[in-house]
Amino acid sequence: MSAQAEVEQLEPRVNIGVLGHQGHGKTTLTAAITKALAKSGDAPAWSPTGWGTARQTRARGISLSMMHMECQTSNRRYSHVDPPSHVDCVKGLLTGAAPMDGAILVVSADEGPMPQTREYIRLAREAGIRSIVVFLNKWRLMDDPEIRELVEQEVRTLLKSYDFPGDETPIVTGSALRALAGDKGAWGEPAIQRLLEVVDRYITTPRCVTREPLLMSVQGVRFIIGRGTVVVGRVERGTLHRHEEVEVVGLGPTLKTVVTSIEQFHKPRDEGRVGDKVDVQVRGLERWSLKRGQVLARPGSVRAHHRFIARVYLLTRADGGRHGLLLDDDCLRFCLHGTDMMGTVKLLEGERLGNPGDNLLMLVELTDPVALEETLRFEVREGGRTVGVGIVTKVC
Repeated sequence: MSAQAEVEQLEPRVNIGVLGHQGHGKTTLTAAITKALAKSGDAPAWSPTGWGTARQTRARGISLSMMHMECQTSNRRYSHVDPPSHVDCVKGLLTGAAPMDGAILVVSADEGPMPQTREYIRLAREAGIRSIVVFLNKWRLMDDPEIRELVEQEVRTLLKSYDFPGDETPIVTGSALRALAGDKGAWGEPAIQRLLEVVDRYITTPRCVTREPLLMSVQGVRFIIGRGTVVVGRVERGTLHRHEEVEVVGLGPTLKTVVTSIEQFHKPRDEGRVGDKVDVQVRGLERWSLKRGQVLARPGSVRAHHRFIARVYLLTRADGGRHGLLLDDDCLRFCLHGTDMMGTVKLLEGERLGNPGDNLLMLVELTDPVALEETLRFEVREGGRTVGVGIVTKVC
């Protein structure tokens, strides 16, 4: 491994994403960030006109695909995600197998917080995100200082309503479109530099649990001719090494395999560290024997289970929760390690029914075995929408 690669491996990696209402400038901001970092050689330049050229994207004027890239400032390496505008795609991103460590919330200054803005803030809270930086976009359109202050106060109040420190949350003002065009004014390129400095300072580095047993959720599987089966996922705990023996746990019998190579953003690596999204080539397994929702783990460290006890919060109707009561033996879908599966519930602590907004202790029995541990977070879905979030308290 080269000296530069060794230095990159030692730098902390943080997973961030851009959230915001449709049309508020998420994709344009991503392009402006990559352009600013490309000048220092820390990221490849990228243009929004060169991505998402599908017919539906051109017709609607919005992004329908997800962009995942690597960028680097003077202090950190970032895995940067620009998700589609559809809220269900963002739900899967926030509460799936690869949650964000922090987020940039984009709000158009001429419109202020919109319904999707509120939805994304709520989802970020449910997913355990603690650090949010706000970018007030299209700031040049707001000529009235009183309206500017009103929009900023509205954003802070909305953050505080979901238990974020709204008064302390950094708010950076600027215009992503002007920055992308090369504007040197206060709202152009300098605003993007201010944003990057604030992100470096405010978004906390995730706890590096490299000494704990390996755990990597499988997000995707593909077969490459001439190489074999490749597993795509994010290292959530421990360190993944080349030539290491691992187990594939969940959704069937436990399988054993050996890691033959590791790649990250098309670069070969000797190891995958906590927070890294990597492509892992495994030996002796066919593509159909692996699927999303399984995990790669150190042999003997994790087991698959059907039953667990969990503390679940049912969303209120105003937040998109279910309208009916929750009763014993009701069937719901549980999203664990990025995949959905059916499960029946039994209310505990003497509860006979659950109302939207309740915090309940329940026994869950899944249709398929899943790798389970205490403190594992998950979401509850019904009818294609998220109706609750929970945490495993005991494995049965």
